[in-house]
Amino acid sequence: MAETLTMQHKSLVQQGYDYSPEELRQLDWGLRFTPLLCMVGAIYGLYSQQPNIHFALAVLGILPFWFPAWHPLDRIYNHLIRPILGAAQLPPNPLPRRIACLMGGSMNIGIGLGFLYGNITVAYVFGAILIPLQIIVISTHFCMASWMYEGVFKLIGGWDRPISSEDARR
Repeated sequence: MAETLTMQHKSLVQQGYDYSPEELRQLDWGLRFTPLLCMVGAIYGLYSQQPNIHFALAVLGILPFWFPAWHPLDRIYNHLIRPILGAAQLPPNPLPRRIACLMGGSMNIGIGLGFLYGNITVAYVFGAILIPLQIIVISTHFCMASWMYEGVFKLIGGWDRPISSEDARR
């Protein structure tokens, strides 16, 4: 009998992680590490009004869009944190999650530019959007960018949900 996915695990599948329920359980906490550190950095950067922090966070978000297996924070998790916890290794980021990283990086550019050019309001508006979205991803794995990605492809008729790895094995 096939095991049903929890809402959080369905959200991970929506982010592009097409794994069994057990594999998703093993990745569950590790996949919170990178967005948590990015959020902490963004909060500190907003508090201290330092644009360079946000530009650095933008690089952290934009690099993995082009290099899925090279998110620096995922690599820190895989090589330093994961062995201590005995946890599963984080796989390369699938396209929907990479798009989310790109969008987060873009928002950090907006925050950085707001601070750089003295438009504090713009910086805080971007921050007021970014931080809640990160909290949602960290706490539930629901990713607005991945949801939008799926919605756009459904809208244009280009969404053929791939069969699950379990169905492929059957």
